[in-house]
Amino acid sequence: MIRSFLGGKSVIASLALLSPLCSSFAAAEQTVAHPVRIGVSAALTGPAATYGTDVKNAVEFAAKKLGARRFKILVEDDHCNPKDALTIANKFTAVDHVEAVIGPTCSGAALAVAPIYSRAKTLQLVPNATASKISEVADYTFAANPGNNSIAEALAKYLCQPSLKLGVIAEQTEFAQDLKALFLKNCSAKTVVEDYLPNSTEFATPFAKLRAQQVDKLVLIPQTEATLSTLVQELEKQKWSVPRFTFYFPGSPTFLSLAGESANGIIYSDWPQAKDMLNEEGLKLFEEFISKTPVQTIDANFAFSFESVRAIGEALRSRSDPRTFMTQTEFSGVFGQWKFGELRRLSGVTAVIKKIEGGKIVVLPKSN
Repeated sequence: MIRSFLGGKSVIASLALLSPLCSSFAAAEQTVAHPVRIGVSAALTGPAATYGTDVKNAVEFAAKKLGARRFKILVEDDHCNPKDALTIANKFTAVDHVEAVIGPTCSGAALAVAPIYSRAKTLQLVPNATASKISEVADYTFAANPGNNSIAEALAKYLCQPSLKLGVIAEQTEFAQDLKALFLKNCSAKTVVEDYLPNSTEFATPFAKLRAQQVDKLVLIPQTEATLSTLVQELEKQKWSVPRFTFYFPGSPTFLSLAGESANGIIYSDWPQAKDMLNEEGLKLFEEFISKTPVQTIDANFAFSFESVRAIGEALRSRSDPRTFMTQTEFSGVFGQWKFGELRRLSGVTAVIKKIEGGKIVVLPKSN
C-alpha cells in the first residue's frame, strides 16, 4: 500500500499534480532529514553489462521519480563475479552503511552475498537475477522478480511432448543450470543434454554431438545475449536448421542487433513487454525513461528495478520491522498490485511465449 503524508497547502497543491504512483514519496521528501542509502551492485562491465546497466539506470530513475531527496544511490560494478560482489557487500555493510541493496544482477553473485546482507540485517532486493534459490538463501533477501520457475514451466508446457527428442545445451552458471533443471523437471520429452563452460565460444563439438543424436528440437540456455547470438550463428554456420527455443534474451535490443536475421524463428518464454505488462501510469514512466535512456535488455527489468526502489522506500519508512513489512505488504506499482509474501518472491506477473519474426516480437498462444 502507499501511504499519504499530510503537510501545508503547498504540499497538497503539489500532490494534485503528481502521478498517483509517485505522489506519496514526493510529498514525504520534504520531511526526510536523511535520505535512504541504497547500494546498487550490478555488472556494469563484461558480458552481462547490458543487464547491470539497465538495472542501474532504472533504479536511479525510480529514485528521482519517487522523491529525489529521499534516496542516495551508491553504485558499484560487480562484473557478474561472486568474488567482486562479496567485496562490494562488505563495503556496503561495513563502510558505506547502506540501509538496503539492489542486486547483484547475476544469480551466482546474488546468492554468494546474501548471507552477508542477512547478517547485517540489510535488505537485499534482486530485480534481475532469476535463479529459483535466491529468495530461499537468506532471510533479508527478496527476489524482486517472479524467477525462473514459471519461465521454465511455461516453455516446457508449450514445447514438451513424450514423442519428441529434445537437445538441451546449457552454460555452467547458476542462472543457466537452474533454468535447465527446472525445464527438465517439467518436460515430458526425451532429452539429450550438453553443458559448456562459462564464456565458451566454441560450440561446434557439442552441436555435433546433439546432431548425431538426431534431436527434433534444440533448447539453448546461455548466460547472456552475446553467447546466445554466438550459438545461433554457429547453427547457421553448420547449416543445421533445427527449431530453436530459449528463455528471456531474444527480444532484447542487444540480442536482435547481435544476431541479425539469425534471430528469426526463435521461440522463447519471457515476461510480457511493457505495453502488455504495465498499467497506464507505468507506461508513462517507462516511455519517459526510454526517451532518455534506451533499454538494452528486456522491458521487465525496468519494472522490477523501479518497484525495488518503491518497496525499499515504503519498508524503511514504515514503523514496523522492514523484513516483516516486505512479506506482509501488497504494493501498488507500475504493473498494478503485487507482493512478495512469505516466499519473499515477487508475484503478480505471468510468463508468456514469444517468437521472433522479421526481427519483431510476436506473442504466441501458451499451448503449441
